[in-house]
Amino acid sequence: MGNAWIYRIKRGIEAILKSGSLIYIHHQKIVMLTWVDIVSAISRILVSILLVSAVLSFASISYFYSQYTTLLDRYNRLSRSFDELEKEYRRFYTMYKSLHDEHIQLMKEYRALSGRVSNLTESYMVLEANYSTLRINHQRLVDSYEDWRKYALSYLFFEDSISRVLNDSEILNLASLVGSTVSYPSDYWRSVKELYDYVRKNIGYAYDPPVPYPPLISDLERGVYVKTTYRQIVLSPSEALSYGQGDCEDQAILLYAMIKCYQRYIYGREHTLWLLDITLRGGRGHVAVAFPVGGGGLTILDTAGNYYTGYPSDLRAEDPYKELERYSDWFSRYGGIATIRIYDVQNGIPVKLVSGSIYDIVSYIIHGQYLKG
Repeated sequence: MGNAWIYRIKRGIEAILKSGSLIYIHHQKIVMLTWVDIVSAISRILVSILLVSAVLSFASISYFYSQYTTLLDRYNRLSRSFDELEKEYRRFYTMYKSLHDEHIQLMKEYRALSGRVSNLTESYMVLEANYSTLRINHQRLVDSYEDWRKYALSYLFFEDSISRVLNDSEILNLASLVGSTVSYPSDYWRSVKELYDYVRKNIGYAYDPPVPYPPLISDLERGVYVKTTYRQIVLSPSEALSYGQGDCEDQAILLYAMIKCYQRYIYGREHTLWLLDITLRGGRGHVAVAFPVGGGGLTILDTAGNYYTGYPSDLRAEDPYKELERYSDWFSRYGGIATIRIYDVQNGIPVKLVSGSIYDIVSYIIHGQYLKG
């Protein structure tokens, strides 16, 4: 029924639109529509449209309401998250503010410390330079002290003194004196005896005074050195001649140097010449000059002890055993000779050839072991 009316209205409207008449043909019948019919049809159409629209609107409203509910739920969750984040933000911001203030304070302290570090660095560099200078000066002082100590010890100990007192310069400086002392330069035995006599007559015997012992540099640095003195001064030939006196080693060194000068610069041939470092049985020390003679002989020259081989006659060589026994008896008041150390001087350096009792020395000379060196 409704569809028929709608159809009629539609046809009527079309007719009206075409001819302006409210009459139209339906199923080959002339139908006349009244305004009431038209309004009624239109009302039904509008109602139908409204109903359709209402249905569609309700569906849309349901869909959108569902979307709205979902979005509202998400919004609430996001709102809560936002509130939590805002709280965290405020907390972190407070921390940041505190850290920022602390950072500013630390930066101030850092700049202050940086300035102090810079000053300390400059001070350190100055101190390091001063320390380096002090180390150099200290090492120079140590080296100087060690050189001086070595020189001082050369006055205190016989073996340490040899390089100072019997160097080539000391020996050469005696050439004029030796040349004027020997009367027959070609006569070796006579010339050696004249040199012995010169020392006996011109160099008086004098005991050494106490001399301070130079401590080790390490002891000085630690302040643990002991104040010690030695009654010993070893004089060089030039010093002994200048003072006109000296003890046994001073006289022996002078005689050794004069004989060596005679051999080298006047006689023209050098022969073996020894220094005897003697320890007597009573503990006293003594020094003399000696030289071996071909065939196993031995000659001893001791100006301080007023002894020479052949005394009181001419200087000569004797059998080593008999001569050393005789020489030991010369010191009988001190108990005789306990040990002897024989030194040869080579290029100003003392070389200990043998050390031992009289019998050890005799064996060394008889077997000619000094010729094997």
